[in-house]
Amino acid sequence: MKIGFDAKRAFLNKRGLGEYSRDIISCFKDNKNDIFLFTPGIGENIFKKNNKHKIVLPKYKNHIYKLYWRNKGIIKDLKKHNIEVYHGLSNELPYGIHKLNVKKITTIHDVTFKKHPYLFSRIQRNIYDKKTKYACKVSDIIVAVSKQTKKDIIKYYNVEEKKIKVIYQSCDDIFFKQYKGEKSKNNELYVICVGSIEERKNIKIIVKSVEDLIKEGIKIKLIIVSPE
Repeated sequence: MKIGFDAKRAFLNKRGLGEYSRDIISCFKDNKNDIFLFTPGIGENIFKKNNKHKIVLPKYKNHIYKLYWRNKGIIKDLKKHNIEVYHGLSNELPYGIHKLNVKKITTIHDVTFKKHPYLFSRIQRNIYDKKTKYACKVSDIIVAVSKQTKKDIIKYYNVEEKKIKVIYQSCDDIFFKQYKGEKSKNNELYVICVGSIEERKNIKIIVKSVEDLIKEGIKIKLIIVSPE
């Protein structure tokens, strides 16, 4: 089977959406399927691709054409490579894909732009809403990363429940390995927060909580790790 992925974030995103994309694509390691990775660029190549996967890039490298290609022009390449299943890994599918005889899957991570619009500009809200609405309409299957996301999709986009599958995100194998290094001699407590520094990530709440614990006499350190 020929399976295509929207691999933009797998190659170009160092944050959560990139990690999710790389993890999903990396699951395909056998020879049973032909995997095509559609991306407007490779960038620093932070995605250690499987050499068996085929990378499909736009014909021209200028920024405007790349935007057009990913949102619509990619349809010609889906036809060219006879893609049978296409998975949009971050809330969107290319416009016009509903006209193709292709099984369409979209992962929707959240609809924060609908629930908390004040966190986004009007232009951002309109773009995200338009893309998500189209993806919800034309997808054969929608993957929601949580039960709450599933509820939100049904609420804001009136999608039939049976069309949505809740599949929780996995994590890297490194998180299953026990650390055997030297322990802290002072038995210090740490809180580690990993994520981008944005208002919607609730870092202020974490900082305030740690401050309250310190005021109560608990010795604890806060470490914030951000990709940017």
